[in-house]
Amino acid sequence: MARSNISIVEQHVEKAALGLSAIALLAMLFLYVLSSPYKTESGQGPSEICDEVARVAEETAQRVRAKPPQPLAAPAVAVDLSKVFGDGDNAGLIAMAGVSPVLGRIAPWSPPLVDVKGTSDEDKHELARLLKPERPVVTAGRSTFRIPPQRPIDQLAAGGEETAAESTRGWANVVAQIDLLEQGRIFRTTGYGPGTYELPIVAVHLQRREAGRDDAPWEDVALYRPYSPLALPTPEFTSSGKLTSRSAVEVDDFRLLARRHADDIARTKLPASTGGDPVAYPPVPWIWGDPTTDDESPDKAAPRDATDGTPMGGKAPPAPGQGERGAPRASREPKPTRMAKRWLAAAEAAMRSASPGNLDLAAILLEAVLGEELAPENLRKRAQELWAELKRRRGNDAPLRTTFRRPEKMMPIVASDLDVIPGRAYVFRIRYEILNHYLGEADELKNPQDARRLTLQSDWSEPSAPVEVRPATYFFVTGVNAKNKTVSVTMFKYEGRTVQSEKATLGIGEEIAKARKGGRQRATNFDTGAIVVDVLADDSEGGGRLIYLDTADGRLYERTVQGDRRSPKFTELSDRAVARRG
Repeated sequence: MARSNISIVEQHVEKAALGLSAIALLAMLFLYVLSSPYKTESGQGPSEICDEVARVAEETAQRVRAKPPQPLAAPAVAVDLSKVFGDGDNAGLIAMAGVSPVLGRIAPWSPPLVDVKGTSDEDKHELARLLKPERPVVTAGRSTFRIPPQRPIDQLAAGGEETAAESTRGWANVVAQIDLLEQGRIFRTTGYGPGTYELPIVAVHLQRREAGRDDAPWEDVALYRPYSPLALPTPEFTSSGKLTSRSAVEVDDFRLLARRHADDIARTKLPASTGGDPVAYPPVPWIWGDPTTDDESPDKAAPRDATDGTPMGGKAPPAPGQGERGAPRASREPKPTRMAKRWLAAAEAAMRSASPGNLDLAAILLEAVLGEELAPENLRKRAQELWAELKRRRGNDAPLRTTFRRPEKMMPIVASDLDVIPGRAYVFRIRYEILNHYLGEADELKNPQDARRLTLQSDWSEPSAPVEVRPATYFFVTGVNAKNKTVSVTMFKYEGRTVQSEKATLGIGEEIAKARKGGRQRATNFDTGAIVVDVLADDSEGGGRLIYLDTADGRLYERTVQGDRRSPKFTELSDRAVARRG
C-alpha cells in the first residue's frame, strides 16, 4: 500500500496501544504493590487489619482473665421455727428452700458476652512501686581463680574445658532479700491483673564506696558474670501504643529466656577458688539451703566474718548429710526441722562476732526460723531468746521487725565484685531491674508513656555494714617526692591481737616491704606483695600519688597521700600501734 493512502489513525495506532499498556502496567503496580485495593471504609489495609485484630484479641484475653466471678446469691435464713417443724405443704426446710427433687446447676452460667470495646478511666492504674532490696549482707576474701571466658547464657549448662590462667583477686559477695509477699500485695492494690505478680529480673546492679567516706560518690561495680551481656529487645509500637507483631514476638522470646535463666541472672555465683580463701556467701535461706526445694547442697564453706573473712564458729561445717569425717549419714528429720537447725546454728555463730554486718545476718536467719511455722517448738524458743538478745545489742539504731515473714517468700539477689582492694573497707548498695509487665499496654495505664518503658528499676538498698579483705600487711602512702621519685609508706601487720608498724622510703622498682630483725622478739616481715611503678605529683589532692603493681593479680593500682591519710583504717592501725608501744 502506498504511504499516501495511510490515515493518521493507522500511522499512530501502535503508539497508542503501547501507551495504554504502559498506563495499565503502572496502575497494576500502584494498586497491588504500593497499596492494596482491598481496604475497609476507614481506609485500613490487610496489615492494619491484622494488627487491629491482634490488639483486640489481646485486650479480650486480658479482660476475660481479669473479669471477677459473679457472686452467688445466698439463700435467706429461716427464722420462723413453726415453718421448719410444722405440717403442711409449705413446712420443712426442703419446702422453704424450694429445692427441686432433681438437683440443678450449683451456679448459674456465666454471661456469654464480655464488653471489650475499651477501658474506662476508673479501670486504669499507675505502674506499681518496686520494693527496694533490704539491707545487704556481705562476705569477702582473697582467692585464686580460673575465671572462664563469658559464653551465651543459654550455653552455660553445656560445660566444657576451661583454659583460663589462674588469677588472684579480692572479692566481695553481696546478698540482699526481697519480700515477695509485700511486693505481691503492692501489685494487687495497684490494679495489676492475674499473672503479673512475678519479678522477671533481667539485671542486678551494684555500687560501692570506701567505708567512712560518706561524702565520697558511689562507684558503679563491673559485676562478675559468667555469661555475655544480654541483648535487650528494642520494642516498636503501633500508633495506638501496642507492640507491633514482630516486637511482641521478640519481647516474649526474651521474657522466656529471662524466666528460664532467672537463677543465673539474679543469683550469679563465682567460680570455685583454687587457692586462698574458699568462696563463701552470706548464709541467707535461699543461698545456704533453699527452703523452696529439697535441694540439700548448700555451700560447704562456713559463714565468714564480714570484717576479716575468717570463718564464723571456727571451722566449716560438714556438708549436709555428711558426718564429722565426711561419711554419709541419713537424716530422718523433716525438712523444716533440718533447715531451722542450720539457720539457728549460723545465727548463733554470727552473733558471736561484734561486726554489724554479722548482726544483720543474724537477724535474717533468726527471722527465717521464727517465720517457719513447722519448725519445732524448742528451736523457735531458742530463736526467740536470741532475737531478744539481738534487739538489746542493736538498740534503737537498727530496730528489728515485730512480725516474722515466711523464709520461702524472702527471695535474695546476689552480686559479686572482683575488684575490691585488700586493706580497704567498703560499703555496698544493690538494686534490681525487671521487665515492664505492661509494656505495650497503653490502654491499661493512666500514663500511656509508661507502656513504652521496656524495663523498670528498683530504688537502691540501704548501704551495707563495712567489709574489708584483710591483707597479710597493710600499707599507706604518707608522703611523695615527685622530684626524686620516692614515696614514703607506713606498713602495719597483725601479730596476734597486737599491731606492728614500720616505715620506709622507696624508689621506683622497689618492693614495698621491709624486714625487722628479731632480737628478743621474732623477726617481722612487712612484705606487701606490691612494687612501686611510678610516683606523681598531684596538685588537686595536695599530696601526690603512687602507682604500684600488685604481684598477686598482676594489676596496677593507685594510692593518694590525702586518701590514705583520711582512711579510717589508717587511723585505727596507727592508734593500735601507738598503744602497743606505750
